[in-house]
Amino acid sequence: MKQTVKAGLFFLCFFLIFGCTQKTAEGSGNGTYAAEESAVMADAAPVPQMMKARTSGSANMTAPVQDKKIVYRANLTIETTDLVGARDKVLSFMEEEKGILEYNEQNEQRFYFSIKVPADQLTSFLDEVKAVGRVTYSSITSEDVTEQYIDTETRLAAKRALLEKYRSYLPQAADLKEIMEVERQINTVTSEIEQWEGRMKRLEKEIAYSSVTVNLQLPSYADRPDSSETLKELFLGIGKNLKMAFAYIGLGLIYGVAVGGPFLAAALLIYLCVRTAKRKRKRKK
Repeated sequence: MKQTVKAGLFFLCFFLIFGCTQKTAEGSGNGTYAAEESAVMADAAPVPQMMKARTSGSANMTAPVQDKKIVYRANLTIETTDLVGARDKVLSFMEEEKGILEYNEQNEQRFYFSIKVPADQLTSFLDEVKAVGRVTYSSITSEDVTEQYIDTETRLAAKRALLEKYRSYLPQAADLKEIMEVERQINTVTSEIEQWEGRMKRLEKEIAYSSVTVNLQLPSYADRPDSSETLKELFLGIGKNLKMAFAYIGLGLIYGVAVGGPFLAAALLIYLCVRTAKRKRKRKK
């Protein structure tokens, strides 16, 4: 009986050991296959591996500490009786502050400007412009674009790093297909970099140069000169025009007499001669 129990225990231990050995062997085989498969995929398709590198690099990237980026915009409406003089002063102030004239529009009643001035010169420029007339409207707005600036800067840095990754993989391409795929990715990222660089330049310009709109216009009717003065000026103008009209008429008559006088005298002499001849003929009859 004891020998039977011992034999049973021996076979039980044998089967347990054999089963564990089989599972270990299977697990080792699967791990080796997975490693080999990963290696093959990496060699056959380098672009996905680069995308993984891009993702991990972007995740670890931290935004640099930046000062606040503020965009300022100002709007002025000024009344003045001398539009031309006020316009010349505004343009002169703009040149002194090294500003840029982006747009202008003018007519008999108003002059409109859209100007860019350095942000650090905005206050002094506005003070100078306000002195050319009576300010009827004034506003200054500010927009904090720090987050937008950091986001653009971070994305641009990530795109540039990705481009370098692709360029480093180009010499490692195994065949023409891989070379074309990497070059395609390089062209795509290069185009994206150009777009982000354009956004960054526009943003930097808005930060460095503040936008100012200046609207110069004639005073409203209530602020213009008194109506009696206006009527006086109107009649004086009419009197001057009448004097000029009579002067032109007199000059015309004098010119007509001077030029047409000899012709009129000759015509009169011919008329008298013909008339005298007719009278003599009647007397003879």
